Amino acid sequence: MISRSIMEFRPGPHRAFASDQPASAETPTAGSAPRYYGCPNYNTCLSISAALDWEAFSCCGCSAEVDEALVWQARQAQRKDPVAKKICKIPQGSYVEGGAKKQQSGMEAKLHKVRMLKRQYLGS
Repeated sequence: MISRSIMEFRPGPHRAFASDQPASAETPTAGSAPRYYGCPNYNTCLSISAALDWEAFSCCGCSAEVDEALVWQARQAQRKDPVAKKICKIPQGSYVEGGAKKQQSGMEAKLHKVRMLKRQYLGS
Protein backbone atom coordinates (compact mmCIF):
# COMPACT_ATOMS: atom_id res chain seq x y z
CA MET A 1 0.00 0.00 0.00
CA ILE A 2 1.26 3.47 -0.87
CA SER A 3 1.60 5.75 2.12
CA ARG A 4 -0.43 8.94 2.28
CA SER A 5 2.66 11.20 2.12
CA ILE A 6 3.60 9.78 -1.29
CA MET A 7 0.29 10.89 -2.79
CA GLU A 8 0.48 14.45 -1.44
CA PHE A 9 2.11 16.69 -3.99
CA ARG A 10 2.61 20.40 -3.41
CA PRO A 11 4.01 23.28 -5.44
CA GLY A 12 7.78 23.60 -5.53
CA PRO A 13 10.65 24.06 -5.45
CA HIS A 14 11.44 22.20 -2.24
CA ARG A 15 14.58 23.15 -0.37
CA ALA A 16 17.27 20.48 -0.03
CA PHE A 17 19.43 20.83 3.02
CA ALA A 18 23.18 20.57 3.62
CA SER A 19 24.46 17.01 3.47
CA ASP A 20 25.41 17.09 7.17
CA GLN A 21 21.69 17.21 8.06
CA PRO A 22 19.69 13.95 8.33
CA ALA A 23 17.92 13.06 5.08
CA SER A 24 14.30 12.02 4.77
CA ALA A 25 11.59 12.08 2.09
CA GLU A 26 10.47 15.50 3.35
CA THR A 27 13.99 16.96 3.65
CA PRO A 28 16.34 15.57 0.98
CA THR A 29 20.01 16.43 1.23
CA ALA A 30 21.77 18.50 -1.41
CA GLY A 31 23.57 15.46 -2.82
CA SER A 32 20.44 13.33 -3.01
CA ALA A 33 17.94 15.93 -4.23
CA PRO A 34 16.08 14.47 -7.23
CA ARG A 35 15.23 16.88 -10.02
CA TYR A 36 12.98 16.64 -13.05
CA TYR A 37 14.88 18.58 -15.73
CA GLY A 38 12.03 18.26 -18.22
CA CYS A 39 9.58 20.20 -16.03
CA PRO A 40 8.35 23.41 -17.70
CA ASN A 41 8.98 25.25 -14.39
CA TYR A 42 12.53 23.95 -13.84
CA ASN A 43 14.26 27.24 -14.73
CA THR A 44 11.86 29.22 -12.54
CA CYS A 45 12.53 26.89 -9.60
CA LEU A 46 16.27 27.14 -10.21
CA SER A 47 16.06 30.95 -10.15
CA ILE A 48 13.94 30.92 -7.00
CA SER A 49 16.40 28.69 -5.16
CA ALA A 50 19.33 30.86 -6.29
CA ALA A 51 17.61 34.09 -5.26
CA LEU A 52 16.82 32.59 -1.85
CA ASP A 53 20.45 31.44 -1.54
CA TRP A 54 19.56 27.77 -1.10
CA GLU A 55 22.32 25.20 -1.35
CA ALA A 56 20.07 22.99 -3.50
CA PHE A 57 16.45 22.23 -4.30
CA SER A 58 14.47 19.09 -5.03
CA CYS A 59 11.55 18.18 -7.28
CA CYS A 60 10.61 15.32 -4.94
CA GLY A 61 6.90 15.56 -4.12
CA CYS A 62 6.35 18.50 -6.45
CA SER A 63 3.01 19.02 -8.19
CA ALA A 64 4.73 20.60 -11.25
CA GLU A 65 3.48 24.02 -10.13
CA VAL A 66 5.40 26.93 -8.61
CA ASP A 67 4.75 27.99 -5.01
CA GLU A 68 3.42 31.58 -5.10
CA ALA A 69 4.82 32.32 -1.62
CA LEU A 70 8.33 31.34 -2.76
CA VAL A 71 7.99 33.54 -5.85
CA TRP A 72 7.16 36.47 -3.57
CA GLN A 73 10.06 35.66 -1.20
CA ALA A 74 12.48 35.39 -4.12
CA ARG A 75 11.38 38.78 -5.48
CA GLN A 76 11.94 40.31 -2.04
CA ALA A 77 15.41 38.73 -1.89
CA GLN A 78 16.22 40.14 -5.34
CA ARG A 79 15.52 43.67 -4.10
CA LYS A 80 18.31 43.29 -1.54
CA ASP A 81 20.79 41.41 -3.74
CA PRO A 82 21.90 43.08 -7.00
CA VAL A 83 23.59 39.89 -8.26
CA ALA A 84 20.40 37.85 -7.76
CA LYS A 85 18.43 40.62 -9.46
CA LYS A 86 20.68 40.39 -12.49
CA ILE A 87 20.95 36.61 -12.92
CA CYS A 88 17.68 35.18 -11.53
CA LYS A 89 14.58 35.16 -13.74
CA ILE A 90 11.70 35.39 -11.27
CA PRO A 91 8.20 35.90 -12.73
CA GLN A 92 6.89 39.42 -12.12
CA GLY A 93 3.49 40.12 -10.64
CA SER A 94 1.42 37.08 -9.90
CA TYR A 95 2.71 33.90 -11.51
CA VAL A 96 0.49 34.31 -14.55
CA GLU A 97 0.99 34.23 -18.26
CA GLY A 98 -1.51 36.04 -20.47
CA GLY A 99 -3.96 36.51 -17.60
CA ALA A 100 -4.40 32.77 -16.99
CA LYS A 101 -2.46 30.83 -14.40
CA LYS A 102 0.38 28.93 -16.05
CA GLN A 103 -0.47 25.27 -15.59
CA GLN A 104 -0.02 22.03 -17.40
CA SER A 105 -3.11 20.29 -18.67
CA GLY A 106 -4.60 17.76 -16.28
CA MET A 107 -3.21 14.81 -18.23
CA GLU A 108 0.30 16.31 -18.41
CA ALA A 109 0.29 16.98 -14.66
CA LYS A 110 -0.78 13.39 -13.94
CA LEU A 111 1.90 12.05 -16.26
CA HIS A 112 4.51 14.19 -14.51
CA LYS A 113 3.41 12.85 -11.10
CA VAL A 114 3.63 9.25 -12.33
CA ARG A 115 7.14 9.86 -13.69
CA MET A 116 8.24 11.45 -10.42
CA LEU A 117 6.90 8.49 -8.43
CA LYS A 118 8.71 6.05 -10.72
CA ARG A 119 11.98 7.97 -10.39
CA GLN A 120 11.61 8.25 -6.64
CA TYR A 121 10.68 4.64 -5.89
CA LEU A 122 12.20 2.66 -8.73
CA GLY A 123 15.41 4.64 -9.03
CA SER A 124 15.05 5.15 -12.80
